[in-house]
Amino acid sequence: MTNPKNKTDLVSQTAATYLKKWLNRTLMNKQKEIRTKQMVKGILMEQDGLDLIAKQLNIALLLKNEKFYENDFLIGTPDVLQKDIVIDNKCSWSSDTFPLFETIPDKGNVLQLQGYMALTGKKKAKLIYTLVDCPVHLIERETRYYCNDYGYEFTEEIYNKFVKNMTFSDVPDKYKYKCFDIERNDEVIKEIQERVIECRKYIENLIAINSLN
Repeated sequence: MTNPKNKTDLVSQTAATYLKKWLNRTLMNKQKEIRTKQMVKGILMEQDGLDLIAKQLNIALLLKNEKFYENDFLIGTPDVLQKDIVIDNKCSWSSDTFPLFETIPDKGNVLQLQGYMALTGKKKAKLIYTLVDCPVHLIERETRYYCNDYGYEFTEEIYNKFVKNMTFSDVPDKYKYKCFDIERNDEVIKEIQERVIECRKYIENLIAINSLN
């Protein structure tokens, strides 16, 4: 019989750390709430980003897809589905995080879109970064954090400086829209599926080693 301890190197150390935390929460029926200011902006301003994309693609209207997809390996809710394409909108937090001059898309985002294409049967995808105004309450919060950190009184002058840096109506659209076209790659999708299988084996062995069956 194969010793399950010999199978703990099925995944990378980073993946192993994540899987242990995931299994911990799953066994205890708990969930981890992941919330950052970048995520909050992305969620709240998603339609503004889609409106910018629609304008750039000369489409009358783009609406957020609400349909959840799953297969034997993947789950997900793509942002937008057109007839033959998946569109994923990444709403940048600031001008500093907007990839205006990047020529190679983020690998993780590309893999995400390969997964969406596998789930939906689409052959093409667009990874699009948008730069839209930050919600007022987040601008106020960032201003207050700044004032508290440096011991300043909250003033209209300081607040207006944050408004200027966190809103982009004065910026041409061509500087607020960055698109990467992604072609479906079945070899990459197969590799993703293989990684999923390896993760499942690692979880099975982790349960066996710790007698958690």
